[in-house]
Amino acid sequence: MAATGRMFWVSSEEFVPELFTEGDESWFVLEPEDRLVLAMITPIVLDGVLTETLYGTRLLAYLKDFDYSLSLLSLTQIKEFKELLSLLKSLIGRVVIGGIWSTWNKVSPATVESMLQSWRSSYLDLIKVAYNGLKELSYGTWYGNPDNWQRIGYAGPPEIR
Repeated sequence: MAATGRMFWVSSEEFVPELFTEGDESWFVLEPEDRLVLAMITPIVLDGVLTETLYGTRLLAYLKDFDYSLSLLSLTQIKEFKELLSLLKSLIGRVVIGGIWSTWNKVSPATVESMLQSWRSSYLDLIKVAYNGLKELSYGTWYGNPDNWQRIGYAGPPEIR
């Protein structure tokens, strides 16, 4: 992961109000604040996988796919993921588990990169589990979308006759 800043940034590129709309019935699990946190983190998690910038409507589509993927997990897994997001949404949680003092819309890609690196190499197994879960769900969502298969030379699953 190299936080280049080329991926996307909520405050600087194409703003998508649908990302933050309350009461939108098309979302299964993620609340507007959850979406902001993930909008800032997942493009950094996916750095090296993405071939083009993930922002605007592409980011919105990815987060809807992420939300759907999340909805397919067990209720216990969803609850645990929502607890992680709750921690990341609160100032104390951001500081304790991420070392982030500012609000998410003011965090730089380098800061997110640093947080993720510290999670990956943490001596606390719970933080490593959070990192691995976030990474697996992010990658699973990205590679689970047939629109991304051509970019990696995957023709899709074999046809069953």
